[in-house]
Amino acid sequence: MQWTGEGVNRKGLIKETGNVLVEIDPKYFRPTEVDLLIGDPSKAQKELGWKHT
Repeated sequence: MQWTGEGVNRKGLIKETGNVLVEIDPKYFRPTEVDLLIGDPSKAQKELGWKHT
């Protein structure tokens, strides 16, 4: 395999044919990162008997 490009334009090509085997698709990027995640463990406590620590 031969790699070309930088960043989102990076591609993995098959050396013999030049066909693209791997490329980046920006539609799969996360739109934003979350600064704070808050969960509610009540369902796990009720159904599994699990308690958070």
